[in-house]
Amino acid sequence: MLPDFPELKRTVLEHAFAVMRQLIEKRHPILADIKTFIQHEGRALRFEQIGYGEKRQELEEHSIPIEIKIEEVPTLIGPALMSKLEKLADGAAEQQIKILIARHEEATEMTGNRIDAGGRPMDGAMLLDLLGGMQTDFDAEGNVLPSNRLLTHPDMMATYRAAIEEIEHDTVLKSRLDQAVREQFQQWIDRENRRKLVD
Repeated sequence: MLPDFPELKRTVLEHAFAVMRQLIEKRHPILADIKTFIQHEGRALRFEQIGYGEKRQELEEHSIPIEIKIEEVPTLIGPALMSKLEKLADGAAEQQIKILIARHEEATEMTGNRIDAGGRPMDGAMLLDLLGGMQTDFDAEGNVLPSNRLLTHPDMMATYRAAIEEIEHDTVLKSRLDQAVREQFQQWIDRENRRKLVD
């Protein structure tokens, strides 16, 4: 019987998981922006969602296959190990993104923050409708903080750039944008005042 080295195995696993987390965050910046925590006990999460009451989220199991062949073991160091960890990180990230998109779909359906274009292409007016429904944060001087993220397919970037240019060059759309920013700034002040009252 081969000897067991529990401390060594734990150290190796901790290092492997840390490298995988770094790879996921580097390759998928949207996942790096999401705060995570480890829940050690329980099969469900219960939380209060402001305006929608208590929510319960059941445990979901996700897994990725790990295969290490006997002949790989002696040389599974350096670049070979990194290649294996990169494949595992990509598999884990793919599942995390699927979960993110599913939760995003649920949230936008529940809150009504969804815009149906009805087959129309994205333009400046539609982009303003989209931005107007997003919660925006500001600094103390009233400058918009870059805290919001738009989750979109890379193929849509040229369309978004064209919509932004349309807003910049159309006085009516530019006026709508300025009005939306003023309204969002007032909403931010109201949120901050409520938060200070609670604190």
